[in-house]
Amino acid sequence: MGAAACALALASVPTSAPALPGKGGEIDPVVVTRTLTRHTPEFKRCLGRRFKSDDELVGTIVILFTIGEAGVVTSAHVEEDTVGHGVEACFVRVIEGVRFPPPTSGTPTIERRFVFDT
Repeated sequence: MGAAACALALASVPTSAPALPGKGGEIDPVVVTRTLTRHTPEFKRCLGRRFKSDDELVGTIVILFTIGEAGVVTSAHVEEDTVGHGVEACFVRVIEGVRFPPPTSGTPTIERRFVFDT
């Protein structure tokens, strides 16, 4: 698994991460992106187990997750997956293990899109 594909995946993470309208609370989008970026090695492991080259990695994974008041992910699930090969389940497990700073209010639900296009 080449570094380019994972860099593309994490670069595709939006720089804004507002809570979905009517869903919970607020958290700084920069904090969400920075926190997820710290887990790049874990996301790379998800990809590296499934793909031998960047040419094989194409598609989109969209994960919806909720951050509790203490910064712990309280739920996460796949909304869309066109990559397959179990990568989506591994990404969900990574996100479930991420500890965020506490939200500024409530329990925000975040939609995170990972796009792979080689």
